[in-house]
Amino acid sequence: MKPTLLVIEDDPVYSKLLEQLLTHNGFQVHLAHHATAGLQFAYSLKPDAVILDIMLPGVDGWQICSRLRDVSDVPIIMLTAFGSKDNVIKGLNLGADDFIIKPVMTNELVARIRAVLRRAAKLKINDDKPRDQVVLFDNLMIDFSRHRVTIDGKRINLSPIEFRLLSALVHHRGRILSHEFLLREVWGSEYMGEVEYLRQYISYLRYKLEKDPAKPNLIHNEWGYGYRFG
Repeated sequence: MKPTLLVIEDDPVYSKLLEQLLTHNGFQVHLAHHATAGLQFAYSLKPDAVILDIMLPGVDGWQICSRLRDVSDVPIIMLTAFGSKDNVIKGLNLGADDFIIKPVMTNELVARIRAVLRRAAKLKINDDKPRDQVVLFDNLMIDFSRHRVTIDGKRINLSPIEFRLLSALVHHRGRILSHEFLLREVWGSEYMGEVEYLRQYISYLRYKLEKDPAKPNLIHNEWGYGYRFG
């Protein structure tokens, strides 16, 4: 069965080009040219991934990303001409799984889409594996079966990537994990050079989980190599 993609892009020429290219590469593609249609399709079609432009009429891509992430773990790829570091960080912080700058080569776009689909499938498979379902670290509780994290009983909201990164760290707790291992485990082999992604998400986790993010007690740096949990 072909993976289903929802493309939310207001430029009809560019969106049609994307539809043709992605269909040719084995995807089933649905197009939406504004936020209302995009959100309706996302809720009704339940696509395997969403490709989302930032500049849309009315409700912009930032707001759509936030709304989708509130109700769904669907992989979101932001595809935009606005490629500043601040925009990339904003997109990732809102829960986007990837951020691709236009113009992009077809083979790169297809590879990144397949990578986020593999991560989503791997996460689903891992949910079915027998392993510690609930892990406690002092006042931190991680319930892997329910994708739930609490501190002192208070729910901590994590994005899908934040939860995947935390899972990788916790399931290898006590071990030093290299940048390369974590990038491959959480994002996929296509992202082996994206160390900035990893650093950014480590900072998100520390901000949400550590009492003092500047002096982490849970997620430790191993300078020049990687990170260790616990």
